[in-house]
Amino acid sequence: MPSAVVNRSDIVNRLTFKLKEKYKKNPSLKKLTHHEVDDMVKDILYVLEQNILQKNRVEIRGFCSFELKFVAPHTARNPATGEEVLVDAKYKLSFHPSKKLFYRLNR
Repeated sequence: MPSAVVNRSDIVNRLTFKLKEKYKKNPSLKKLTHHEVDDMVKDILYVLEQNILQKNRVEIRGFCSFELKFVAPHTARNPATGEEVLVDAKYKLSFHPSKKLFYRLNR
């Protein structure tokens, strides 16, 4: 069971910290501010979102892939009443971890 929720600002904070550590080891690197890192993360998420909305498969090697799957209209049953209901067609977002991530999760 997950012990914490990691949100975008947590990712930005962690990246900012890691970049500061890299800068200490190599001062010739461009020093990025917290705001610049936040903008970069927002840009990455925007690009991912736009590609998903265009129904493109998004693959991040070594991590995961995202893919839209079409679900045709079908009938389902209300578990409380047993009544049949019509479920409209829709798209579902499918997340597939990479083999490497899947292995690390299950060892």
